[in-house]
Amino acid sequence: SILSKLKDVKFYEEINKELPVFVILGPQSVGKSSVIKRITNNVVELPEAAGVCTKVATEIQLRKGDEHVEIVLRKPDGSEVDFTSEDIRKSVAKAQIEAIEDASSNYATKHTIIIKVASFAQPNITFIDMPGFTSNESKDEILKMAKDRVEKYPGTLILHVVRGDQDYDSVLGNDFIRDTDKNKITVLTHLDKYNEADYTRLDYIVKKSKNEIFAVLGNIEST
Repeated sequence: SILSKLKDVKFYEEINKELPVFVILGPQSVGKSSVIKRITNNVVELPEAAGVCTKVATEIQLRKGDEHVEIVLRKPDGSEVDFTSEDIRKSVAKAQIEAIEDASSNYATKHTIIIKVASFAQPNITFIDMPGFTSNESKDEILKMAKDRVEKYPGTLILHVVRGDQDYDSVLGNDFIRDTDKNKITVLTHLDKYNEADYTRLDYIVKKSKNEIFAVLGNIEST
């Protein structure tokens, strides 16, 4: 409540750099966009098609205050391009395309899309959606980008999004997330279609993640 009353934008952002930042990490197509939608009270919907939408880091700044939405693309030189419109998903998609074109690469690793959302229903938190880990030729680049973002903020909390029906050990990035000393919450997705045989794999993921805190996205019944 105190932060939301600050008028000096630069001072406000400096304070927020010292506050906890949630970094969302996980492989492609595990449901990170659904996690973001849930955290933002169904306000922020990101493009979900495969491809470009997974190649640009997106920083979502939620603030408690008067209704306001702003979407900008921050380039490596610090300049910003405004993409604000009524449709957040379309605005972000346009920003993603420009970032890829500007980077002249498969991944815009030095660009950041910033979504600023203010309303009285939002908490004062910042979280960053990172490109999904893949096993293609850009895997080392993506892992380095994730490590840099995680180390940038002293109070980082990792939301490690994992499909409950995947082979945990075969998914790129899980070793890095599991072994970091940062605080973590494992978010299990795709559990609504579980059958009894899947619970053996789920039990394995829970033990292997070295984490005591879990969140579940979707309906699940204990057996």
